[in-house]
Amino acid sequence: KGGLARTLNNLGIMYEDQDDFAAAQAAYSRALGLCEETGHRLGQALLHNNMGVILVRQHEYQAALTNYEKTLAVCQQIGHLSGIVMAHNNLGEVYNAMGAYQQALEHLREAESLAADLGERERLLNTYKVFADVYVSVQDLPAASDYAHRALDLAQAMGIRLDEEEARERL
Repeated sequence: KGGLARTLNNLGIMYEDQDDFAAAQAAYSRALGLCEETGHRLGQALLHNNMGVILVRQHEYQAALTNYEKTLAVCQQIGHLSGIVMAHNNLGEVYNAMGAYQQALEHLREAESLAADLGERERLLNTYKVFADVYVSVQDLPAASDYAHRALDLAQAMGIRLDEEEARERL
């Protein structure tokens, strides 16, 4: 069942890449059911995260929040620290999209602190980009610029050109 769940997850990713969100949701849901049957907690967390991603792309923010909150809860229960950072980042992005800026900043502060403690530079880079977006949303342009510069510096240090470009777009 574990192999089938992985295959369904991969199918979901392929459908998502083709913007076939209904098929992606169906594949993720089937994979989630298998992970629940077998007690594969990390798989459950990752599948809730993947479902959250496609829900955000469809602007279904409340449903995305529910999935990201499930991701966060499972990752906390199993001690998956990188997953906790990812969930806080995603929650920050959704709260920003919903205009709930204080909640967005709270989640991003959690993500930033834990990512820095873990040395998770790529997750920290993503957190900086989302911070910049939130600060643009609340029109705190000096803070937005600060986080965009942090993202750019980190992307350059890591040699990730796509992230460099995304950070520059935020300046």
